[in-house]
Amino acid sequence: MTAGGSLPVDRRWAEGRRLSTLGMIALTSFSILALELALIRWTSSQIRVFAYFNNIVLITSFLGMGVGVALGRRHPALLHAAMPVLLIVAVPLGAADWLGLVHLPFPDQSITLWGAESASPHVPHFLANMAIFLALLTAIVAVFACASAPLGYLFGRAPVLRAYTADLAGALGGVAAFSTLAWAELGPAAWLAIAVVPLAWLSRRGWSALAAVVIVALGWYSGQGAQFSPYNRIVLSSASPLYLQLDVNRDFHQFLHNFSAARIAAPSVSAHDRAVLQGMRGFYDLPFALNPQRRTALVVGAGTGNDVQAALRQRYESVTSLDIDGRIIALGREHHPEKPYSDPRVRTVVDDARSFFQKSERRAYDVVCYGLLDSHAMVSAMSTLRLDNYVYTEE
Repeated sequence: MTAGGSLPVDRRWAEGRRLSTLGMIALTSFSILALELALIRWTSSQIRVFAYFNNIVLITSFLGMGVGVALGRRHPALLHAAMPVLLIVAVPLGAADWLGLVHLPFPDQSITLWGAESASPHVPHFLANMAIFLALLTAIVAVFACASAPLGYLFGRAPVLRAYTADLAGALGGVAAFSTLAWAELGPAAWLAIAVVPLAWLSRRGWSALAAVVIVALGWYSGQGAQFSPYNRIVLSSASPLYLQLDVNRDFHQFLHNFSAARIAAPSVSAHDRAVLQGMRGFYDLPFALNPQRRTALVVGAGTGNDVQAALRQRYESVTSLDIDGRIIALGREHHPEKPYSDPRVRTVVDDARSFFQKSERRAYDVVCYGLLDSHAMVSAMSTLRLDNYVYTEE
């Protein structure tokens, strides 16, 4: 059957189900919200430029949802294209390393990105990269338009308030499910699976099921060798004989240094490297050496513990280590060569800095040391705002 002489209105996917209309609405909304969160996080960790434009991915998802609901009233069969279109998005994301897309240059001189300061304003290069960026965003719009099409059809088959209740319940369920997987520190394969399996089940087409399997496999492939915290894609590597290196979301984040006297004096360390280590040790020690009062210290954005160890070297009696990412603290506890988090004088806190300050506003410290708080937000010629700035202000 056709609607308006256009695409066929395929109702078979909605007929003969044990699941009610309200149940299918909830399941569709569940998948859409889980997929939205999965793509926002997956795109930003696979193609770094997306990390600076997360809101655009969110906006394109909403745009796709609106288009899909509008088209779904007459063309609910668009659902069957959701998995193939998502596969088109998943291939460059999953193979971003092989395709050279991870650090896709974005040489717009009005936008400063981490590591892109040296990019030259080459117009053809800029246009080519912009085309890739816009093509992926367009494909994301198409994914959500197809995935949301069932809602346009199903909403007309149920009482309005009940339909909205089911829609809201499903959406909250999708957010809760994704949050649970993030809390469990699972990776892209799990994020994508909870989103694509319900959509493939609703479609009941062989190609949808096959595409869903390939999409999850690409998610798994993209996450090999990495650990996933609720916030970051983390890779720990031996970048140099002098230190371990921790990368977050495909960018350098921090080193794990060994500034112990035994290490600096080791015969295997060259005179040049010894001077480098001594100079860097002095840099870390400086904030804690200036203060004559050495009872309590707070390290904000403590990471794997370099600054914490500096406070311990300066004989502070109590050191509070604050970081939002518990997985990074755990890696510091396990792999930092000086083991700062094993010292009984150290108390670790996993929390957002602003939240911690609000809860501890009456507590005083002899030293408050800020690590490099890293929101990886963009700074453009039109704004000097970084999310980190809120931590340094009272209001």
